[in-house]
Amino acid sequence: MDYQKIFFKTLVSSLVLYKGLFAIENYGAYITPMCYTKTEQNGRITNPCYACHTNGEEPNYFNELALQQEYLFPKQMMQNPYTNLFKDREAEIEKISDSFILNYISLSNYNKALQEKYNCFFHFDAEGFDRDPKGRFTLWRAFVYKPFVGTFFPTNGSIDDVILRLPEIFAQDEKGQFSIDMYKSNLQTLLHNIQNSQSNTKRYIGKASTMRVDAGLYPVGTEFLHSVRYIDFHAGKAEGSKRFKELRYGKKERYLSYSELELLADDEALEEVDAEGLPAMQSYLKDPFGGFYNALGWRFLGYIEDQKGNLRLQNQEEALSCIGCHAKLGATTDSTFAFKRHLRWGYQDLYGIDDADGEYKKYLEQNPSGNEYGSNDEVLEKFFYKGGEKKTEAFKKLSEDITILVIPSYKRAMQLNKAYYLIVKEQSFIYAKEVVIRAMHNVYKKIEERDTKIKEIISSEKRN
Repeated sequence: MDYQKIFFKTLVSSLVLYKGLFAIENYGAYITPMCYTKTEQNGRITNPCYACHTNGEEPNYFNELALQQEYLFPKQMMQNPYTNLFKDREAEIEKISDSFILNYISLSNYNKALQEKYNCFFHFDAEGFDRDPKGRFTLWRAFVYKPFVGTFFPTNGSIDDVILRLPEIFAQDEKGQFSIDMYKSNLQTLLHNIQNSQSNTKRYIGKASTMRVDAGLYPVGTEFLHSVRYIDFHAGKAEGSKRFKELRYGKKERYLSYSELELLADDEALEEVDAEGLPAMQSYLKDPFGGFYNALGWRFLGYIEDQKGNLRLQNQEEALSCIGCHAKLGATTDSTFAFKRHLRWGYQDLYGIDDADGEYKKYLEQNPSGNEYGSNDEVLEKFFYKGGEKKTEAFKKLSEDITILVIPSYKRAMQLNKAYYLIVKEQSFIYAKEVVIRAMHNVYKKIEERDTKIKEIISSEKRN
């Protein structure tokens, strides 16, 4: 056996992988594909932007209302780089059988290495606690939450879940002894502090009583896992597949005070106006093995399917796309979405959730297709007549059960699964991971030059 040849081949393979991880074609990948959507779609004015670009709730000081009206992109991003949005995949989808895709998504790719790295087994009990093969608590806990509007509706491509874990000190009494009841109590305190950032802040108990408490902020050491999956069906109910499309991880590693967070928001306001280059991206750069820092104290990284369907580490550009949402965004609570929307403890279940507060009704009124792109005809036809008039009965059902909106038909689910499978085979994630069945027409291929008003603002800021 020629060991020199084996060593050389191994070295070359490692260098190719290393180069691939660090390769960045689009340094503006933190700007999401949905940001290129047109606000006039099919003869109607729509506003998908309000869901993300809004006034943050203190201690989120980002005020992004202006981004509902202006495409404030750096010059390098005026040309839409997300070419997958404009691919028509219908013919390719037709060649893939339902039985093939159902078999593919039924096979788990959550491997032992990832189980051991994160000490999470996705074996949840009735209270949402993850258990290892010996039945011991891993401290990861799942919760049911209302899906964020638009992209995160399964009818637009994927089913996901979110679980969190606090540092071990939160599960210890004053003497340092493990106590699951202590952990439950501290998790409830965290939930109160995240969901009620304007009210009195509750303190943690046990050994965690020394931990800093701030309304609207997580303690340092908080971790999240977020799996994104294909849409499977069992007993007529849609659920996440065993196969992961992605596994995303986030950890809060640095504390920032309210005043520091407010200063960051002020700096970002100037960056948005003076969008001549790509200054914001630089603060995110980190090696892909460790992830990206978002400037707000959090580190994020992720895994995605390789061409054979195994989970691999995302390269820099793929990971950078996540930072656009988990960073300086008005809609987030300390860089996260889901926990603020917590309903109860337990593994994510979309059935039995109502829209009593009218959030989804409002979204449909702004975006009749139920997504940012005006591309979900199934939702559009379910809730509106051709002339645009609302179907009263459908909206009544929505107020009682959101599945009428968020769950796709079996036929659409299979199309979505197959369309994403084609992206996996291409490994073309950097050109948009959005699940596209037909080429999108309500998306700009190129953003026109910013108007005179914006140029005047930039000139004024530079003079001052």
